[in-house]
This record gives sequence, C-alpha cells and structure tokens, in this order.
Amino acid sequence: MNADKTKTAISLSFQKLLEEKPFQKITISDISQGCGISRMTFYYHFSDVYTLLDWIFTNDISDSFAKAAKEERWQDGIGVILNSILQHQKMLVNVLHSTGRDQVVSLFDRNLDHIIYNYVKQESKGRRIDDKDMKFITHFYKYAFNGTILDWIDRGFPVSAEVLRQNLEILMNNNIDDDINDFIGARH
Repeated sequence: MNADKTKTAISLSFQKLLEEKPFQKITISDISQGCGISRMTFYYHFSDVYTLLDWIFTNDISDSFAKAAKEERWQDGIGVILNSILQHQKMLVNVLHSTGRDQVVSLFDRNLDHIIYNYVKQESKGRRIDDKDMKFITHFYKYAFNGTILDWIDRGFPVSAEVLRQNLEILMNNNIDDDINDFIGARH
C-alpha cells in the first residue's frame, strides 16, 4: 500500500472509531487494528492521534472550506461549510467534547477569517477604508460566526443547516456595509 493510501486507511479507521467512542478512549492500537496495519506503520505516518486529526482536518474538512472560499456569495460559502460539518458531525462532536477541541476551533477560525475577509474586501471596493479596519471588521464577524457554529454543534444541531445559514444572513444583511461606512466616517 502506498503512503497516501495508508494515510487514508488510517484516517478512515480513526473516523469510524470516532463515531463509536469518545476521542480520548481511542488508542493507536484501535486505529491500527481497524485498518489492518501495525502500530509501527501508524507511527511511520503520524506521531500521534493529534497529528492524524490535523491531517484529517487539512486534507478532508479544509477542502470544504476551500470550496466555500471560492463561492461568490458568502452565504453560499457558509452553506458549504455547514453541510460539511453535517457530513462529519459525529467526528466533530466527539472531538469538540474532548482534548481535541482546540484543533477544531483553530480550523474554523483560520478558514472563516479568509471567507469573511474576502467578503469585507469585496464590499469595500471603491471606498477608502484602511486594511487594518477591514481586518478588524473581519475578526469581529469571524468570532461571531465561529462561536455560533461551535454552539450549534455543541447543542446537537438544534436547527437545520439551512435555518442557521438564513439566521446568519439575516444578522449580516447590510451590517458589514454599515460597519464599513461607520469606520470610513470615523477615520476621515
């Protein structure tokens, strides 16, 4: 088996286990047995479960964020992200309720920053607003989105992804435009 196939097999074994038991109860032996490799083979590819988790986020979930960032409308991008979360919901819930929570928060934080900054930049075209002000607006909304999405996961998805997306759209409707105008007015 080549390296990419082995990593994928390890990843799938780990994700399957995450659907069955808590993150902190999964051992390297469990993962290795699940995909029919030795512990040494696991360690050849990953130093521990955290590097495996990071690899999954980078190669699996981050692809969804990359697709979301290419969407013309931020609303569509958020929809892509929410649907990806639903596809990985058992794994994300297990990781969020464990010592791996920081990795999920960091993943969302990095990727939401990019998506929202692009939207703020697009809304700022033709206006004289400093980049530092655009970044401040981005950070504010990124944390609002990140907190809302993490709360949605933590509370067990109390509303559908579409309802959450619509609620975020209602809150955002014209707010960023108003914020840009307020920053321009305050600075000039």
